[in-house]
Amino acid sequence: MPPIITFIGWHDSGKTTLAAQVVRLLKKRGYSVAVIKSTKDTGLLPNQEGTDTGAYTQAGADAVTLIAPDLLVMTADRPEKNLPALARRFFADMDLVIGEGFKGADKVDKIEVFRGQGMRLAEQVSGVIAAATDQKSFDRPPADSLVFPLNQPKKIADFLEKEYIRIPSAHSRTVHLITTRQGRLMKNMQSFTVTQPTRIQFGAGTVQDLGTTVKDFNGTKVLLVVDPGLVKAGLLERLTAPLEQEGIPFTVYDEIDPEPGLKLADKGCAIAQEAGCDCVVGAGGGSAMDVAKAIAILLTNGGKAVNYLGLGLIKKPGVPKIMVPTSAGTGAEVTFTAVFINEATGSKGGMNGDPLYPDAAILDPELTLTLPAKVTAYTGIDALTHALEAYTSTQAHVISEMYSLEAIDLIARNLPAACANGGNLAARSAMLMGSLLGGKALATAGVGLVHAMAYPMGGMFGVPHGLANAVLLPYVVQYNLPGNYEKFALLAEVLGQNTEGLSRRDAASLCVEALYDLNADIGIPATLKDLDIPFDKIPEMAEIALTVTRPVENNPRQPSLADVIAVYERAYRHEVEV
Repeated sequence: MPPIITFIGWHDSGKTTLAAQVVRLLKKRGYSVAVIKSTKDTGLLPNQEGTDTGAYTQAGADAVTLIAPDLLVMTADRPEKNLPALARRFFADMDLVIGEGFKGADKVDKIEVFRGQGMRLAEQVSGVIAAATDQKSFDRPPADSLVFPLNQPKKIADFLEKEYIRIPSAHSRTVHLITTRQGRLMKNMQSFTVTQPTRIQFGAGTVQDLGTTVKDFNGTKVLLVVDPGLVKAGLLERLTAPLEQEGIPFTVYDEIDPEPGLKLADKGCAIAQEAGCDCVVGAGGGSAMDVAKAIAILLTNGGKAVNYLGLGLIKKPGVPKIMVPTSAGTGAEVTFTAVFINEATGSKGGMNGDPLYPDAAILDPELTLTLPAKVTAYTGIDALTHALEAYTSTQAHVISEMYSLEAIDLIARNLPAACANGGNLAARSAMLMGSLLGGKALATAGVGLVHAMAYPMGGMFGVPHGLANAVLLPYVVQYNLPGNYEKFALLAEVLGQNTEGLSRRDAASLCVEALYDLNADIGIPATLKDLDIPFDKIPEMAEIALTVTRPVENNPRQPSLADVIAVYERAYRHEVEV
């Protein structure tokens, strides 16, 4: 539970100014702070006309509740007198709760806050600070109180940080914060829409059901889109045998590049039309699945693939499309995006729209056992990037955060083992599930600056998407830290870092350290220089990255051109600040 501090003596001129200054200082240091104000009214009344809660909102307070003093001053004989339910809910999520406006100094040392049916949230108030407006503000300050003049907000903030906030297990709680904006009680309970139509089948050996799955969606002839690596690994028969068993004819299209161009989708559509295919199966990595999704759309919408680059340009559903991932990386089996190189411009961009969601996905971890360690590493960090950027996205919400955190935990725990021993089915299964959940997270909350900066690396220099994400990830997270210390601190814990006793900022910085260490453990190159990217191309890459508008808008810290150039340069020189 968070420390609960009460101030007395803030009843005359200057009280709100001092309180807001303390809140603002603590928020700048990355902490979550709630304020309880004494009032004749009861309930959570943010920014209500006639109150001064707006000053706390402007200072960045995560929550302000107005509460009648007799409900806050609780003694053992009145355990059922609870704080209003909505006010109770935010206590557990705060680093510090400040009680302001209690005139009865003789009652301060008896404050007890209860939760639920008499369950103590705090045995008693953690500390008492008397802020002097004048000596008439309180006649008998409690013996344990500290007295600060009104002109010492920094000293008060320093004292609170040192004595009360930097405590063990400061991050062992949920991070869903209530905000004080009128009509928006929780920032991660904002309005959102989630579309997740894909039927998912997961488990070892499930690829055997491919034929029956095609029939479930009334497919009679299949275009089987596979990447060359799958064929070389001897996995093609694992896909064709179930189709043959069900008597379903198929045509194989295996001309897939790691960074596919739009022409591959156009050519695949022509092959499918000539063969009379009414169902598309995409098997392999993200490239094969993206091409398969685009082909399915082109078969019903007509035109060329370039016509659908952007958002919401696809008007008709495609033919049934079934995805079978053979790597744990892109999550393309459950997303509404297909990413391509535009050969005419050299830029990388995506088709985006609900019709691109696959109808079904079959996730068989046995198909990932032969994936080389290097590819396992690249695709694994790609999946981690999806989940991490979705979690810190400005569009994140309760559902996306649930997917993100589980994905990050699964990947961080199992990626080194999967790279070390590709035959480890348990690690492979966990990675495939992590990739799936990361895909669901990005489909509902989007990705951020890592992806925007990775696109020109693929478009200009052919760097595989997962590798580009992997190299950039620690550097971009380092840049993003001030955008959400709260979430990055929690991510540090999920990534295995010990954050006990640390400030929010220091804990968040461990997230960067964890990502550097993970990359090193699995053999990811440390710099852009290692990828043979010319230093003098960085300004051009930065300009292109900022044109990838949706990921940039989703990013927790809004970058300028100079910011993006600086991040690229740090990634080139391996300039690390942890």
